[in-house]
Amino acid sequence: MGLISLILEDYVAEKRYFEYKNIIDKINKTVDELIKTKDSLMIFHRNTYIEEIKNISKILEKIEKSNISNFKNNETNKLVEVLKNKHKDLIIQIDKVRDFLLFQKIFEDTKGINQEDRFSKAYFKLEELKGKFKENPKNIEVIFNDKSFKNIFE
Repeated sequence: MGLISLILEDYVAEKRYFEYKNIIDKINKTVDELIKTKDSLMIFHRNTYIEEIKNISKILEKIEKSNISNFKNNETNKLVEVLKNKHKDLIIQIDKVRDFLLFQKIFEDTKGINQEDRFSKAYFKLEELKGKFKENPKNIEVIFNDKSFKNIFE
């Protein structure tokens, strides 16, 4: 960039550097958010949101193979924002329970018509369990022996 600024008098290399750095940082942030969204959907909703997962993969591939200047394309940015915002609340819920072993056990034991239904029921059951712990913080045996939760704790 320094060589270009020697040839072109009105070219400021530092300014261009920071512009490109900001664009690259934005691309990296977008890629991270899309990967997080895709991974979260794949954990508990793989079958339900298979098309969205495929679309996110296509966008990630498109971003990886395209030039920095192509990222300024409003079409891609709009599609990325739609995909991120469409499942924002669901991703927040998944992030809360993603690595929680107790929730995974509840999810495995929950029956439903699809993964989305099972996730909703398991999340509700976890909230119910939290409420029970708040009611009886000192007497955990009551919760462990409760019929609706006994199967989970065994």
